[in-house]
Amino acid sequence: MGKNNRAKKKKPGIKLEQKIVRKEYDRMRHRVKEEISQDFIQIMYPISEQTAFLQLVYLAMITAKDKFGFGKERLSRLANGIINQYECVLTGHVTIREMIDYVHEITGLKFEMTEEETRILTDMQIEKIERSKHGRETDAVAAV
Repeated sequence: MGKNNRAKKKKPGIKLEQKIVRKEYDRMRHRVKEEISQDFIQIMYPISEQTAFLQLVYLAMITAKDKFGFGKERLSRLANGIINQYECVLTGHVTIREMIDYVHEITGLKFEMTEEETRILTDMQIEKIERSKHGRETDAVAAV
């Protein structure tokens, strides 16, 4: 009798209980990932926001020093004024939109990202995340 004529043994399938357990495990794993992501965002967003704010303060101070000759006293007053305005926003005394409108009213200047700039920045961030994920996958494969 040839190899093809032999009766093939049936492999035992996954039992219903195992399927249920696996499905529940996958559901819980997905939920935990979502919760961790949300926790991460809630933790990191304020830190990122504060870091960006402090960087802006330093940019303003360097510009004031280089372009307008501000010394120690005026730089200190500038930094304190910026921080005071930021605290007013945080406490709800004024909104950024109100500040934008006020500056526009006084100077005619308005600094806002266009829809195209927002799209480009979003695309760049998505590409950066995908490259980062791809790098981790490559590292994981290399480790095996």
